[in-house]
Amino acid sequence: MEIYNKYLNQLENRYRSSWDVKKNLKIDDLNIDLLTTFSAKFEKYVLTKKANIGSANTTIHDIVLAVPDGIELNQLKKFEDIGKNFILNEVKPEYGHIATEVKIVLMGNEFSKDIIKYAERYRYTKSYLLGLKGWSMLIYVLVDLKKQKVYAHKRMNAKEREIYIPGSV
Repeated sequence: MEIYNKYLNQLENRYRSSWDVKKNLKIDDLNIDLLTTFSAKFEKYVLTKKANIGSANTTIHDIVLAVPDGIELNQLKKFEDIGKNFILNEVKPEYGHIATEVKIVLMGNEFSKDIIKYAERYRYTKSYLLGLKGWSMLIYVLVDLKKQKVYAHKRMNAKEREIYIPGSV
């Protein structure tokens, strides 16, 4: 468990600069190591700050937990339900909402090929009022601590993956 605690501390330090971090909580009877939240608000103005013509909010949540004993496909699918329930409870669709992204970050050692394939292909998207009130997305991020690799949906680019790479700066 030492490798998990070391990586968890490293990840927490990376998040702390811009994210809200909560440690050791329960979501749907599951012990979560970290729950992090990043929010950004974008506003458009005409000539002065008093002439606001619109604003939009984007939020990112990372649900981080260790799976040291490996994981089976049916267990991975249970995390999907947790992510969907999290979206249902946390997202408040409104006209100023652009997007909420939820990532389930699983720390483990040597994930099987079928787990990696499922995680790289999986993406759940929910639109609110045809996108006028925004949308939500759920993806998996698998962090292989032994191989020091990150597996995630192709939508997540290399720059976004950097925060999860064990030992990287």
